[in-house]
Amino acid sequence: MSQFLVIVAFLCLSAPSLADLVGTPTDIRAATTAAALPQFVLVLVVWLAISVCGRTMDQTGSIRAAFLGDRIARWGRIASIAIHAFACVLFAWPDSVRDSLGELVLVDEVVALLPVVLAWLGIMWVQEPIERRLREAVMIRRLDECRPIYPMLSRGAAVWSHFRSTILVILVPIFLVITTSESIEVALERTGHDLTTEDGQALLGTLQLVGVAGVFLIAPLVLRFVWDAVPIGEGELRSALLKVGEDSRVRLRSLLVWRTGGTMINGAAVGILPGLRFVLLTDGLLDNLTLDQVRAVAAHEFGHLRHRHLIWLVACMAASVFSLSIALTWLDRWMLALAPDFQTISEFAGGGAAILLGLWVFGFVSRRFEWQADAFAAQTLSRSGPSLESPAITHEAASAMIGALDAVADLNGIPRRRWAWRHGSIHTRQARLRAIVGLPLEKLPIDRECMWIRIASLVVLAMSVAAVALDQYALHWFSELVK
Repeated sequence: MSQFLVIVAFLCLSAPSLADLVGTPTDIRAATTAAALPQFVLVLVVWLAISVCGRTMDQTGSIRAAFLGDRIARWGRIASIAIHAFACVLFAWPDSVRDSLGELVLVDEVVALLPVVLAWLGIMWVQEPIERRLREAVMIRRLDECRPIYPMLSRGAAVWSHFRSTILVILVPIFLVITTSESIEVALERTGHDLTTEDGQALLGTLQLVGVAGVFLIAPLVLRFVWDAVPIGEGELRSALLKVGEDSRVRLRSLLVWRTGGTMINGAAVGILPGLRFVLLTDGLLDNLTLDQVRAVAAHEFGHLRHRHLIWLVACMAASVFSLSIALTWLDRWMLALAPDFQTISEFAGGGAAILLGLWVFGFVSRRFEWQADAFAAQTLSRSGPSLESPAITHEAASAMIGALDAVADLNGIPRRRWAWRHGSIHTRQARLRAIVGLPLEKLPIDRECMWIRIASLVVLAMSVAAVALDQYALHWFSELVK
Protein backbone atom coordinates (compact mmCIF):
# COMPACT_ATOMS: atom_id res chain seq x y z
CA MET A 1 0.00 0.00 0.00
CA SER A 2 2.78 2.45 0.85
CA GLN A 3 4.50 1.91 -2.50
CA PHE A 4 1.23 2.54 -4.29
CA LEU A 5 0.76 5.81 -2.39
CA VAL A 6 4.28 6.93 -3.36
CA ILE A 7 3.39 6.44 -7.03
CA VAL A 8 0.15 8.40 -6.56
CA ALA A 9 2.05 11.23 -4.85
CA PHE A 10 4.45 11.43 -7.77
CA LEU A 11 1.60 11.39 -10.34
CA CYS A 12 -0.02 14.30 -8.51
CA LEU A 13 2.98 16.45 -9.48
CA SER A 14 1.90 16.14 -13.13
CA ALA A 15 -1.81 16.68 -12.52
CA PRO A 16 -3.41 19.78 -14.11
CA SER A 17 -4.00 22.60 -11.66
CA LEU A 18 -6.78 25.08 -11.08
CA ALA A 19 -4.34 27.88 -11.93
CA ASP A 20 -4.03 26.41 -15.44
CA LEU A 21 -7.80 26.09 -15.67
CA VAL A 22 -8.61 29.73 -14.86
CA GLY A 23 -5.33 31.24 -16.01
CA THR A 24 -4.28 32.77 -12.68
CA PRO A 25 -0.62 33.15 -11.62
CA THR A 26 0.82 30.90 -8.94
CA ASP A 27 1.25 32.15 -5.35
CA ILE A 28 4.18 30.45 -3.61
CA ARG A 29 3.11 31.52 -0.12
CA ALA A 30 -0.45 30.24 -0.47
CA ALA A 31 0.77 27.04 -2.13
CA THR A 32 3.37 26.40 0.59
CA THR A 33 0.77 26.94 3.29
CA ALA A 34 -1.66 24.56 1.58
CA ALA A 35 1.05 21.92 1.07
CA ALA A 36 2.72 22.03 4.50
CA LEU A 37 0.31 23.28 7.20
CA PRO A 38 -2.42 20.61 6.76
CA GLN A 39 0.26 17.90 6.75
CA PHE A 40 1.56 19.16 10.09
CA VAL A 41 -1.96 19.21 11.55
CA LEU A 42 -2.58 15.70 10.21
CA VAL A 43 0.56 14.31 11.88
CA LEU A 44 -0.48 15.99 15.14
CA VAL A 45 -3.95 14.42 15.01
CA VAL A 46 -2.50 10.98 14.19
CA TRP A 47 -0.05 11.33 17.08
CA LEU A 48 -2.84 12.13 19.55
CA ALA A 49 -5.00 9.23 18.34
CA ILE A 50 -2.15 6.70 18.36
CA SER A 51 -1.06 7.89 21.82
CA VAL A 52 -4.52 6.95 23.10
CA CYS A 53 -4.12 3.50 21.49
CA GLY A 54 -0.73 3.09 23.20
CA ARG A 55 -2.12 3.98 26.62
CA THR A 56 -5.01 1.55 26.08
CA MET A 57 -2.52 -1.21 25.27
CA ASP A 58 -0.55 -0.47 28.45
CA GLN A 59 -3.65 -0.43 30.64
CA THR A 60 -5.63 -3.34 29.18
CA GLY A 61 -3.19 -5.29 26.99
CA SER A 62 -5.75 -5.11 24.18
CA ILE A 63 -4.44 -6.22 20.78
CA ARG A 64 -7.39 -4.41 19.21
CA ALA A 65 -5.82 -1.13 20.26
CA ALA A 66 -2.70 -2.09 18.28
CA PHE A 67 -4.81 -2.91 15.21
CA LEU A 68 -6.66 0.38 15.62
CA GLY A 69 -3.34 2.25 15.77
CA ASP A 70 -2.26 0.53 12.56
CA ARG A 71 -5.51 1.53 10.84
CA ILE A 72 -5.13 5.12 12.04
CA ALA A 73 -1.60 5.28 10.61
CA ARG A 74 -2.75 3.72 7.32
CA TRP A 75 -5.62 6.16 6.91
CA GLY A 76 -3.27 8.95 7.96
CA ARG A 77 -1.03 8.15 4.99
CA ILE A 78 -4.04 8.13 2.67
CA ALA A 79 -5.18 11.49 4.08
CA SER A 80 -1.66 12.81 3.53
CA ILE A 81 -1.92 11.91 -0.16
CA ALA A 82 -5.31 13.63 -0.36
CA ILE A 83 -3.81 16.80 1.13
CA HIS A 84 -0.92 16.59 -1.33
CA ALA A 85 -3.34 16.22 -4.25
CA PHE A 86 -5.38 19.15 -2.92
CA ALA A 87 -2.29 21.38 -2.86
CA CYS A 88 -1.18 20.26 -6.33
CA VAL A 89 -4.55 20.70 -8.06
CA LEU A 90 -6.09 23.69 -6.28
CA PHE A 91 -2.95 25.67 -5.39
CA ALA A 92 -0.56 24.59 -8.17
CA TRP A 93 2.07 23.53 -5.61
CA PRO A 94 4.49 21.92 -8.14
CA ASP A 95 4.26 24.92 -10.51
CA SER A 96 4.84 27.30 -7.61
CA VAL A 97 8.01 25.41 -6.66
CA ARG A 98 9.28 25.46 -10.26
CA ASP A 99 8.54 29.18 -10.62
CA SER A 100 10.47 29.90 -7.41
CA LEU A 101 13.44 27.56 -7.88
CA GLY A 102 13.62 27.30 -11.65
CA GLU A 103 13.92 24.10 -13.70
CA LEU A 104 16.76 22.58 -11.67
CA VAL A 105 17.42 18.91 -12.30
CA LEU A 106 15.48 16.88 -9.72
CA VAL A 107 15.46 19.73 -7.15
CA ASP A 108 11.93 20.97 -7.87
CA GLU A 109 10.48 17.44 -7.70
CA VAL A 110 12.22 16.70 -4.40
CA VAL A 111 10.98 19.95 -2.85
CA ALA A 112 7.45 19.39 -4.15
CA LEU A 113 7.36 15.91 -2.59
CA LEU A 114 9.00 17.01 0.65
CA PRO A 115 5.81 17.90 2.63
CA VAL A 116 4.12 14.55 2.00
CA VAL A 117 7.33 12.56 2.57
CA LEU A 118 7.98 14.35 5.87
CA ALA A 119 4.38 13.65 6.87
CA TRP A 120 4.93 9.92 6.20
CA LEU A 121 8.08 10.02 8.29
CA GLY A 122 6.16 11.78 11.05
CA ILE A 123 3.41 9.14 10.99
CA MET A 124 6.03 6.37 11.11
CA TRP A 125 7.65 8.12 14.07
CA VAL A 126 4.42 8.36 16.10
CA GLN A 127 3.43 4.79 15.16
CA GLU A 128 6.78 3.28 16.24
CA PRO A 129 5.90 2.98 19.98
CA ILE A 130 2.94 0.75 19.04
CA GLU A 131 5.23 -1.37 16.87
CA ARG A 132 7.79 -1.52 19.68
CA ARG A 133 5.22 -2.86 22.15
CA LEU A 134 4.33 -5.60 19.68
CA ARG A 135 8.01 -6.44 19.04
CA GLU A 136 8.64 -6.70 22.77
CA ALA A 137 5.69 -9.07 23.18
CA VAL A 138 6.88 -11.18 20.25
CA MET A 139 10.42 -11.24 21.70
CA ILE A 140 9.13 -12.71 24.96
CA ARG A 141 7.19 -15.36 23.07
CA ARG A 142 10.21 -16.22 20.94
CA LEU A 143 12.36 -16.57 24.05
CA ASP A 144 9.78 -18.94 25.53
CA GLU A 145 9.85 -20.98 22.30
CA CYS A 146 13.69 -20.93 22.12
CA ARG A 147 13.59 -19.23 18.72
CA PRO A 148 16.05 -16.63 17.31
CA ILE A 149 15.70 -13.03 18.47
CA TYR A 150 17.10 -9.79 17.08
CA PRO A 151 18.53 -6.75 18.86
CA MET A 152 15.88 -4.14 19.57
CA LEU A 153 16.40 -1.15 17.27
CA SER A 154 16.26 2.40 18.55
CA ARG A 155 13.26 4.47 17.54
CA GLY A 156 15.18 6.37 14.88
CA ALA A 157 16.78 3.22 13.47
CA ALA A 158 13.41 1.43 13.32
CA VAL A 159 11.75 4.34 11.52
CA TRP A 160 14.65 4.66 9.07
CA SER A 161 14.57 0.92 8.33
CA HIS A 162 10.84 1.06 7.66
CA PHE A 163 11.23 4.17 5.50
CA ARG A 164 13.99 2.54 3.44
CA SER A 165 12.07 -0.66 2.81
CA THR A 166 8.69 0.89 1.95
CA ILE A 167 9.20 4.45 0.68
CA LEU A 168 12.80 4.97 -0.38
CA VAL A 169 12.78 1.80 -2.47
CA ILE A 170 10.20 3.46 -4.76
CA LEU A 171 11.50 7.03 -4.54
CA VAL A 172 15.05 6.12 -5.56
CA PRO A 173 14.13 4.59 -8.97
CA ILE A 174 11.71 7.47 -9.64
CA PHE A 175 14.39 10.04 -8.82
CA LEU A 176 16.90 8.19 -11.01
CA VAL A 177 14.46 8.31 -13.94
CA ILE A 178 13.76 12.02 -13.41
CA THR A 179 17.46 12.87 -13.09
CA THR A 180 18.31 10.97 -16.27
CA SER A 181 15.48 12.48 -18.33
CA GLU A 182 16.09 16.06 -17.19
CA SER A 183 19.88 15.77 -17.53
CA ILE A 184 19.51 14.64 -21.14
CA GLU A 185 17.23 17.60 -21.87
CA VAL A 186 19.66 20.07 -20.29
CA ALA A 187 22.61 18.53 -22.14
CA LEU A 188 20.84 18.85 -25.50
CA GLU A 189 19.90 22.47 -24.83
CA ARG A 190 23.47 23.36 -23.85
CA THR A 191 24.87 21.72 -27.00
CA GLY A 192 22.73 23.95 -29.20
CA HIS A 193 19.86 21.62 -30.14
CA ASP A 194 16.51 23.27 -30.76
CA LEU A 195 14.03 21.17 -28.78
CA THR A 196 11.02 23.12 -30.06
CA THR A 197 11.25 21.51 -33.50
CA GLU A 198 9.92 18.07 -34.44
CA ASP A 199 13.45 16.76 -34.99
CA GLY A 200 14.56 18.10 -31.62
CA GLN A 201 11.61 16.50 -29.87
CA ALA A 202 12.25 13.21 -31.63
CA LEU A 203 15.92 13.25 -30.58
CA LEU A 204 15.00 14.15 -27.00
CA GLY A 205 12.37 11.42 -26.79
CA THR A 206 14.73 8.79 -28.19
CA LEU A 207 17.59 9.65 -25.83
CA GLN A 208 15.26 9.82 -22.84
CA LEU A 209 13.82 6.42 -23.72
CA VAL A 210 17.31 4.94 -23.91
CA GLY A 211 18.30 6.64 -20.65
CA VAL A 212 15.24 5.40 -18.77
CA ALA A 213 15.83 1.88 -20.08
CA GLY A 214 19.39 2.07 -18.76
CA VAL A 215 18.09 3.17 -15.36
CA PHE A 216 15.78 0.17 -15.19
CA LEU A 217 18.69 -2.13 -16.01
CA ILE A 218 21.04 -0.81 -13.31
CA ALA A 219 18.37 -0.08 -10.68
CA PRO A 220 18.74 -3.52 -9.00
CA LEU A 221 22.37 -2.73 -8.15
CA VAL A 222 21.22 0.44 -6.38
CA LEU A 223 18.20 -1.14 -4.69
CA ARG A 224 20.39 -3.84 -3.19
CA PHE A 225 21.99 -1.21 -0.97
CA VAL A 226 18.73 0.64 -0.31
CA TRP A 227 17.38 -2.64 1.07
CA ASP A 228 20.53 -3.46 3.09
CA ALA A 229 20.93 -6.91 1.53
CA VAL A 230 23.87 -9.34 1.65
CA PRO A 231 24.42 -12.70 -0.08
CA ILE A 232 23.00 -15.83 1.55
CA GLY A 233 25.89 -17.91 2.88
CA GLU A 234 26.78 -21.39 1.74
CA GLY A 235 24.74 -24.21 3.25
CA GLU A 236 21.63 -26.32 2.90
CA LEU A 237 19.33 -23.33 2.49
CA ARG A 238 21.31 -21.77 -0.33
CA SER A 239 21.64 -25.12 -2.12
CA ALA A 240 17.89 -25.72 -1.85
CA LEU A 241 17.07 -22.27 -3.21
CA LEU A 242 19.55 -22.59 -6.07
CA LYS A 243 17.88 -25.90 -6.96
CA VAL A 244 14.52 -24.10 -7.06
CA GLY A 245 16.05 -21.53 -9.40
CA GLU A 246 17.41 -24.30 -11.61
CA ASP A 247 14.00 -26.01 -11.71
CA SER A 248 12.43 -22.64 -12.56
CA ARG A 249 14.94 -22.13 -15.40
CA VAL A 250 15.81 -18.67 -14.10
CA ARG A 251 19.32 -17.26 -14.03
CA LEU A 252 20.23 -14.53 -11.57
CA ARG A 253 23.21 -12.72 -10.14
CA SER A 254 22.74 -13.57 -6.49
CA LEU A 255 20.44 -14.77 -3.72
CA LEU A 256 20.31 -12.15 -0.98
CA VAL A 257 19.10 -11.98 2.60
CA TRP A 258 17.29 -8.70 3.23
CA ARG A 259 18.30 -7.55 6.75
CA THR A 260 15.34 -6.00 8.55
CA GLY A 261 16.12 -6.99 12.14
CA GLY A 262 13.33 -9.56 11.96
CA THR A 263 10.68 -6.86 11.49
CA MET A 264 9.51 -7.96 8.02
CA ILE A 265 8.37 -11.25 6.48
CA ASN A 266 8.68 -10.66 2.75
CA GLY A 267 10.49 -11.45 -0.48
CA ALA A 268 11.28 -9.58 -3.68
CA ALA A 269 12.67 -10.17 -7.16
CA VAL A 270 14.35 -7.34 -9.08
CA GLY A 271 16.18 -7.10 -12.37
CA ILE A 272 15.63 -7.84 -16.04
CA LEU A 273 18.99 -9.10 -17.32
CA PRO A 274 20.35 -12.37 -15.82
CA GLY A 275 23.55 -10.66 -14.69
CA LEU A 276 21.57 -7.94 -12.90
CA ARG A 277 18.85 -10.03 -11.25
CA PHE A 278 18.50 -10.50 -7.52
CA VAL A 279 16.07 -12.46 -5.37
CA LEU A 280 15.79 -11.14 -1.82
CA LEU A 281 14.28 -12.90 1.20
CA THR A 282 14.02 -11.12 4.53
CA ASP A 283 15.78 -12.42 7.62
CA GLY A 284 12.43 -12.74 9.41
CA LEU A 285 11.09 -14.95 6.61
CA LEU A 286 14.13 -17.25 6.65
CA ASP A 287 13.95 -17.63 10.43
CA ASN A 288 10.21 -18.25 10.75
CA LEU A 289 9.19 -20.34 7.74
CA THR A 290 9.89 -24.03 7.14
CA LEU A 291 12.29 -25.01 4.37
CA ASP A 292 9.42 -26.03 2.06
CA GLN A 293 7.68 -22.71 2.67
CA VAL A 294 10.89 -20.77 1.97
CA ARG A 295 11.30 -22.78 -1.24
CA ALA A 296 7.73 -21.85 -2.19
CA VAL A 297 8.34 -18.14 -1.58
CA ALA A 298 11.58 -18.29 -3.60
CA ALA A 299 9.75 -20.08 -6.44
CA HIS A 300 7.09 -17.35 -6.32
CA GLU A 301 9.79 -14.69 -6.82
CA PHE A 302 11.41 -16.77 -9.56
CA GLY A 303 7.98 -16.84 -11.21
CA HIS A 304 7.96 -13.05 -11.46
CA LEU A 305 11.33 -13.23 -13.24
CA ARG A 306 10.45 -16.20 -15.44
CA HIS A 307 7.27 -14.56 -16.76
CA ARG A 308 8.94 -11.11 -17.01
CA HIS A 309 6.12 -9.52 -15.04
CA LEU A 310 7.87 -6.18 -14.61
CA ILE A 311 8.30 -5.69 -18.37
CA TRP A 312 4.72 -6.71 -19.12
CA LEU A 313 3.34 -4.55 -16.33
CA VAL A 314 5.08 -1.53 -17.85
CA ALA A 315 3.82 -2.54 -21.31
CA CYS A 316 0.22 -2.82 -20.07
CA MET A 317 0.33 0.58 -18.40
CA ALA A 318 2.00 2.13 -21.45
CA ALA A 319 -0.69 0.67 -23.71
CA SER A 320 -3.51 2.05 -21.56
CA VAL A 321 -2.03 5.51 -21.04
CA PHE A 322 -0.81 5.83 -24.67
CA SER A 323 -4.21 4.88 -26.12
CA LEU A 324 -6.04 7.23 -23.77
CA SER A 325 -3.64 10.09 -24.55
CA ILE A 326 -4.44 9.69 -28.25
CA ALA A 327 -8.15 9.78 -27.52
CA LEU A 328 -7.66 12.87 -25.35
CA THR A 329 -5.69 14.58 -28.13
CA TRP A 330 -8.56 14.04 -30.55
CA LEU A 331 -11.04 15.22 -27.91
CA ASP A 332 -8.95 18.34 -27.41
CA ARG A 333 -9.14 19.13 -31.13
CA TRP A 334 -12.89 18.69 -31.17
CA MET A 335 -13.27 20.89 -28.10
CA LEU A 336 -11.05 23.54 -29.70
CA ALA A 337 -13.20 23.52 -32.83
CA LEU A 338 -16.63 23.18 -31.22
CA ALA A 339 -16.32 24.72 -27.75
CA PRO A 340 -12.98 26.48 -27.23
CA ASP A 341 -14.10 27.95 -23.91
CA PHE A 342 -14.32 24.44 -22.47
CA GLN A 343 -11.01 23.16 -23.85
CA THR A 344 -9.11 23.70 -20.60
CA ILE A 345 -11.82 21.89 -18.65
CA SER A 346 -11.52 18.90 -21.00
CA GLU A 347 -7.74 18.87 -20.50
CA PHE A 348 -8.25 18.96 -16.73
CA ALA A 349 -10.74 16.07 -16.79
CA GLY A 350 -8.70 14.11 -19.31
CA GLY A 351 -5.50 14.33 -17.24
CA GLY A 352 -7.33 12.98 -14.20
CA ALA A 353 -8.88 10.19 -16.27
CA ALA A 354 -5.44 9.17 -17.60
CA ILE A 355 -4.04 8.91 -14.06
CA LEU A 356 -7.03 6.91 -12.82
CA LEU A 357 -6.88 4.53 -15.80
CA GLY A 358 -3.16 3.96 -15.35
CA LEU A 359 -3.64 3.18 -11.65
CA TRP A 360 -6.58 0.84 -12.36
CA VAL A 361 -4.61 -1.07 -15.00
CA PHE A 362 -1.62 -1.27 -12.66
CA GLY A 363 -3.70 -2.87 -9.91
CA PHE A 364 -5.71 -5.15 -12.21
CA VAL A 365 -2.65 -6.56 -13.98
CA SER A 366 -0.43 -6.66 -10.87
CA ARG A 367 -2.93 -8.81 -8.97
CA ARG A 368 -3.14 -11.33 -11.79
CA PHE A 369 0.63 -11.49 -12.13
CA GLU A 370 0.76 -12.16 -8.39
CA TRP A 371 -1.68 -15.05 -8.80
CA GLN A 372 0.42 -16.39 -11.67
CA ALA A 373 3.56 -16.25 -9.52
CA ASP A 374 1.72 -18.22 -6.81
CA ALA A 375 0.72 -20.82 -9.39
CA PHE A 376 4.28 -20.90 -10.75
CA ALA A 377 5.54 -21.74 -7.25
CA ALA A 378 3.11 -24.67 -7.09
CA GLN A 379 4.15 -25.75 -10.60
CA THR A 380 7.86 -25.66 -9.76
CA LEU A 381 7.51 -27.56 -6.49
CA SER A 382 5.24 -30.11 -8.19
CA ARG A 383 7.90 -30.80 -10.81
CA SER A 384 10.51 -31.42 -8.13
CA GLY A 385 8.24 -33.88 -6.30
CA PRO A 386 7.63 -37.54 -7.03
CA SER A 387 7.20 -38.31 -10.72
CA LEU A 388 3.59 -38.72 -11.86
CA GLU A 389 2.08 -40.42 -14.90
CA SER A 390 0.09 -37.24 -15.61
CA PRO A 391 2.07 -34.29 -14.26
CA ALA A 392 -0.28 -32.08 -12.24
CA ILE A 393 -0.26 -29.61 -9.37
CA THR A 394 0.23 -31.63 -6.20
CA HIS A 395 -1.47 -31.03 -2.90
CA GLU A 396 1.93 -30.82 -1.17
CA ALA A 397 3.20 -28.12 -3.54
CA ALA A 398 0.07 -25.97 -3.22
CA SER A 399 0.06 -26.49 0.57
CA ALA A 400 3.66 -25.21 0.83
CA MET A 401 2.68 -21.91 -0.81
CA ILE A 402 -0.58 -21.72 1.16
CA GLY A 403 1.37 -22.32 4.39
CA ALA A 404 3.86 -19.61 3.45
CA LEU A 405 1.00 -17.15 2.95
CA ASP A 406 -0.46 -18.22 6.31
CA ALA A 407 2.87 -17.56 8.00
CA VAL A 408 3.22 -14.17 6.30
CA ALA A 409 -0.28 -13.20 7.46
CA ASP A 410 0.26 -14.37 11.03
CA LEU A 411 3.73 -12.93 11.51
CA ASN A 412 2.91 -9.60 9.85
CA GLY A 413 -0.49 -9.33 11.57
CA ILE A 414 -2.33 -9.11 8.21
CA PRO A 415 -6.01 -10.18 8.18
CA ARG A 416 -6.40 -12.79 5.45
CA ARG A 417 -9.38 -11.03 3.87
CA ARG A 418 -7.73 -7.59 3.80
CA TRP A 419 -7.66 -6.50 0.16
CA ALA A 420 -4.51 -4.88 -1.26
CA TRP A 421 -4.30 -2.97 -4.54
CA ARG A 422 -1.26 -4.85 -5.89
CA HIS A 423 -1.74 -8.33 -4.40
CA GLY A 424 -5.44 -8.72 -3.65
CA SER A 425 -6.21 -10.59 -0.42
CA ILE A 426 -4.32 -13.53 1.04
CA HIS A 427 -7.64 -15.40 1.32
CA THR A 428 -8.21 -15.07 -2.44
CA ARG A 429 -4.66 -16.16 -3.23
CA GLN A 430 -5.00 -19.24 -1.04
CA ALA A 431 -8.38 -20.11 -2.56
CA ARG A 432 -6.94 -19.90 -6.07
CA LEU A 433 -4.07 -22.19 -5.05
CA ARG A 434 -6.49 -24.78 -3.67
CA ALA A 435 -8.50 -24.59 -6.89
CA ILE A 436 -5.56 -25.63 -9.12
CA VAL A 437 -4.65 -28.81 -7.19
CA GLY A 438 -4.86 -31.72 -9.64
CA LEU A 439 -4.84 -29.51 -12.76
CA PRO A 440 -2.23 -30.21 -15.49
CA LEU A 441 0.98 -28.26 -14.96
CA GLU A 442 0.95 -26.64 -18.38
CA LYS A 443 -2.78 -25.80 -18.60
CA LEU A 444 -3.53 -23.51 -15.69
CA PRO A 445 -6.34 -20.93 -16.09
CA ILE A 446 -4.23 -18.08 -14.73
CA ASP A 447 -1.56 -18.72 -17.36
CA ARG A 448 -4.17 -18.37 -20.11
CA GLU A 449 -5.57 -15.22 -18.49
CA CYS A 450 -2.13 -13.61 -18.30
CA MET A 451 -1.42 -14.64 -21.89
CA TRP A 452 -4.53 -12.76 -23.03
CA ILE A 453 -3.46 -9.74 -20.98
CA ARG A 454 -0.13 -9.70 -22.82
CA ILE A 455 -1.80 -10.10 -26.21
CA ALA A 456 -4.27 -7.30 -25.40
CA SER A 457 -1.46 -4.95 -24.39
CA LEU A 458 0.42 -5.61 -27.63
CA VAL A 459 -2.74 -5.14 -29.73
CA VAL A 460 -3.59 -1.86 -28.00
CA LEU A 461 -0.02 -0.62 -28.40
CA ALA A 462 0.00 -1.56 -32.11
CA MET A 463 -3.37 0.13 -32.68
CA SER A 464 -2.17 3.24 -30.84
CA VAL A 465 0.98 3.47 -32.97
CA ALA A 466 -1.10 2.97 -36.12
CA ALA A 467 -3.53 5.66 -34.98
CA VAL A 468 -0.67 8.12 -34.46
CA ALA A 469 0.77 7.31 -37.89
CA LEU A 470 -2.61 7.75 -39.59
CA ASP A 471 -3.22 10.94 -37.66
CA GLN A 472 0.08 12.41 -38.79
CA TYR A 473 -0.64 11.36 -42.37
CA ALA A 474 -4.10 12.95 -42.22
CA LEU A 475 -2.69 16.20 -40.86
CA HIS A 476 -0.02 16.29 -43.60
CA TRP A 477 -2.62 15.55 -46.29
CA PHE A 478 -4.95 18.27 -44.95
CA SER A 479 -2.15 20.86 -44.86
CA GLU A 480 -1.19 20.04 -48.43
CA LEU A 481 -4.81 20.29 -49.50
CA VAL A 482 -5.13 23.72 -47.91
CA LYS A 483 -2.04 24.91 -49.75
